[in-house]
Amino acid sequence: MFLFTFVQAAMVESVSHTSVEEIYMIIYGSLVAGTLVLSFIRVLLFFHVTVKASEKLHSHMFDAVIRAPIYFFDTNPIGILIYSTV
Repeated sequence: MFLFTFVQAAMVESVSHTSVEEIYMIIYGSLVAGTLVLSFIRVLLFFHVTVKASEKLHSHMFDAVIRAPIYFFDTNPIGILIYSTV
């Protein structure tokens, strides 16, 4: 909607043509800059959330393996355990 208004204003011949153009360019530039900043914040937030989730998952898996009874490792050879997880 704003871009349409900007193009329409650029096509109209007026005395204060440059001041209107400058105002629209500032608004348009601010919208572009705001979009870039918000996109960067979204990427950082996504990275932070995924790293925290992977740390939590790794911690839970490690705790499960450490707390497993020794009987489990005595009855299941390590090759079968590695092959079944791949």
